[in-house]
Amino acid sequence: MGGTGVARVTVVMRALALFGLLVAVSGCPSPDAGDDASPTPMPVTDLASYLAACEDALGPFPDFVCEEGTEIPITVTDSAGTTTTVVFESDLENGALCDRPLGVGGCLPGSRVGTKTNALGSTFTFVCRSYQFRAPGTVLYDDLGVIAQNPATGDACFFAMPIDGHEFDGTDIPRPGTQEDAEFFPDRPFWYTLPQIADAACTQCHDNDPYIHTPAIEQTGQVPSQPLIPYQIVAASELNDLGSTSVWSPSRRLVAPAAAPCVGCHRLGERFTCDLAQYAAGRTGALWGAGTEFREWPRSHWMDTFDDGALASRFATEAEWDAVYGEAVDTITDCCNSPSTPGCWAE
Repeated sequence: MGGTGVARVTVVMRALALFGLLVAVSGCPSPDAGDDASPTPMPVTDLASYLAACEDALGPFPDFVCEEGTEIPITVTDSAGTTTTVVFESDLENGALCDRPLGVGGCLPGSRVGTKTNALGSTFTFVCRSYQFRAPGTVLYDDLGVIAQNPATGDACFFAMPIDGHEFDGTDIPRPGTQEDAEFFPDRPFWYTLPQIADAACTQCHDNDPYIHTPAIEQTGQVPSQPLIPYQIVAASELNDLGSTSVWSPSRRLVAPAAAPCVGCHRLGERFTCDLAQYAAGRTGALWGAGTEFREWPRSHWMDTFDDGALASRFATEAEWDAVYGEAVDTITDCCNSPSTPGCWAE
């Protein structure tokens, strides 16, 4: 994740958001409609109607509590190979660095991530983040995001709450757009309103797929991996109209032939994924505050596996890894730095 970098990282790992059910939004006629039936799109004007459109595309939004998620391990490994689980600030390397930092939240322990799947097979992944040291076992959190996707259609939705110092009890999560949501805090709703979601520009970071996989998140095994299915945002036109940018429209995807070794298993977009690719290839040094032992080969690399031991067993040296992926990473860098270069990108 200088000023612009911090802001971008904040947008980066905001996400993990939401979905819905399938007739009007997807344009599929109802079962008893004639061949010429033209379904009427569901109007999306506020958070409640956005949730309804999401449920129409993805199925029911599930009830959940933060404690259903898996705690994201925060550890520090020293040069002797000893790994310590972070509980207190004093456990961190130099008081700030750790093995696999989160984006937003850095090396603070206590965050949780989980996924619930409804009857349609849509996945709803939630992340409850803690931005301060708390006693182990606490149920208080500072941030919540939900990302959902219907794997059959690719329809995706995002929900999140403002990060403004309001902590909440992770056992009490209101349904978005309800009166409970609107009255949750004395001075604001629990969830972002629809205009706030639009301005959050979630797809600035989630540009190639809804789910961002990083070393921190990957430890939990809770985030779906379905990277080559279709990906489109429910109510994208309304979000673009309400937001300050048009990033709810699909990102272009990298198609440069020389980049093939890095995009054979997943797409790569031209927004934040350009930066993320450099982190995954060990090209930018520390990832959002990684500790000393995670800035060097093989721990500095997590393309094409998040298991540094497995990576080292395949490639004895960084030079061997670079012989396979180096040209592809160089191509990604060139295309990202010069987005108008012919042959790099396709709609």
